[in-house]
Amino acid sequence: MNDEQLIQDILNELDITHTDQKLNKKMQDIINRGEGYLQRKYGGKLDYKTDMQARELLFSYCRYARSNAIEEFEKDFLSDITELSIRGAIEANKEGESNAE
Repeated sequence: MNDEQLIQDILNELDITHTDQKLNKKMQDIINRGEGYLQRKYGGKLDYKTDMQARELLFSYCRYARSNAIEEFEKDFLSDITELSIRGAIEANKEGESNAE
């Protein structure tokens, strides 16, 4: 998924209809931070077009960041973030096993 489409999808989710270059830049920064946060929890790259759990978490991260409540995000989504982390560990283990064969 390209960055512009992801920005548009997130703006739509947040019901932001009027944008300008400053808002797009701010949202891109929030998205980048959210992607970095989620990918650290997962332990690798995520596809926000096909991975609906990752997509939903990224959208929620952006909503919390936009509302200046990012410190509440991890607490409110702890079970989902933990599930993402476990899934990432399982995937990494599967890749490690297949590389060892």
